[in-house]
Amino acid sequence: GWSWLGKCDSNRRIRSGMTWSRTQVTTVRVKQRVQVGMALTGTGVGVSDAISTKDAVDECIRAVSQSWGVGVAGENSSSVAILTSTCDRDVDELVQYTKERLPSGVPIHGLTTCANVLTTTRGAVPGGVGLMLLSGPQGAFETVALPMNETQPARAVAKEAAQILRTKLAGRNPGAILMASHPGDEEQMISGIEDVFGQVPVYGGTAADNTVEGNWTILSDSGVFSKGISLLAIVDGAVRCGGAIVGPYVKSNLSATITKSEGRRIMELDNRPAADVIREWMGSDLEEKYTTGGMVLGETSTKPVAVSPSEASPDAMVSIHIAVINKPDRSIDLFREVSNGQRLHYMMQKGTTAVMSAEIGLVESFEQAKQVASITSPSAGLIIYCGGMGIAVGDGLSKSLTGQFAEIASPTPLLGMTCFGEQTFSPALGNHHRNLSVGVILFE
Repeated sequence: GWSWLGKCDSNRRIRSGMTWSRTQVTTVRVKQRVQVGMALTGTGVGVSDAISTKDAVDECIRAVSQSWGVGVAGENSSSVAILTSTCDRDVDELVQYTKERLPSGVPIHGLTTCANVLTTTRGAVPGGVGLMLLSGPQGAFETVALPMNETQPARAVAKEAAQILRTKLAGRNPGAILMASHPGDEEQMISGIEDVFGQVPVYGGTAADNTVEGNWTILSDSGVFSKGISLLAIVDGAVRCGGAIVGPYVKSNLSATITKSEGRRIMELDNRPAADVIREWMGSDLEEKYTTGGMVLGETSTKPVAVSPSEASPDAMVSIHIAVINKPDRSIDLFREVSNGQRLHYMMQKGTTAVMSAEIGLVESFEQAKQVASITSPSAGLIIYCGGMGIAVGDGLSKSLTGQFAEIASPTPLLGMTCFGEQTFSPALGNHHRNLSVGVILFE
């Protein structure tokens, strides 16, 4: 049973320095469904910024219990927990205690988020812990997570994880697969999944930290690790899952052909040093780093570039974040792979501000995600928000979540992560990795 959900004391207080203060807790309204066939039978979301990680988990579970309701999940149900927190938590303690508080056998899929856990009620919650519980018909979910060492090819690790997942599915077909991985190998991870499952839609976000120093973690009931992959299969015919992650930009009149590149590095654009071309496009904002070299995440967070990987759909653009200008060859490093011959476009915001553009992207993705899976009344959802866009919107992060987007999404309970990469499916581009994007993954 689920009587465990009611164990938390809602009046418990936590110690903060020399003062006592009540923990802030987010409880999200939820739709409960108890029906046979394709539908979630229960959903719950909780977010807490309690200083103690155990207190935070307890508060999340209390919030879930208030929205879920005891007795919704039963012997004929399948459940999964989606977990996130900022990297300054003890992630081993976080996962272990969450496992202790969940019913036996409920798997965990998750990742660390950059600086904030996201909601449409409180906006951005610094230092937070977030928990989503989903329950559906028996066999609705399967998970697997594998660590990766420095010598293993990412594609091979992802393929192994997908093969294990295929075995666990035992003939059931996934309608969608949620993916969480470390930064740097996302394209190869997607390819490994496709080696086993073909073009089954893959949605997800890349684990993040607060300072781009490698302190990110993939969270799973089988362990936590800084490099690896976690997969969550949503079984077709049991629960509907649809996602859309978009870059809220339009093409400018500036573009160049990639004439020399390797992986995520562009050496030349139009047969010129790549940084020379980018400097001309972006102007004085890049002047210092053009001279000294170095990371340009902040300078380029509002100035994305993009490519169109599909010759059949040339207007289907994939936004990319420029990460580094290299000296002395004046090459540039990206957060996504590109290929020689592709046209690199300089993009403009759809809105008059970065906050407005983020709102536009979230609203667009919510409607698109519903269409992808023929969802009419989503029961729950995840927000995937690029960490670079978090830089771009600055103090407006909460505003981008709690304004027009919150109105459109209401009353769907949503839990969000700020990620270092975004993975999504679209009919034009198939499964792909992108940057400087926002979106949602919806369940019904």
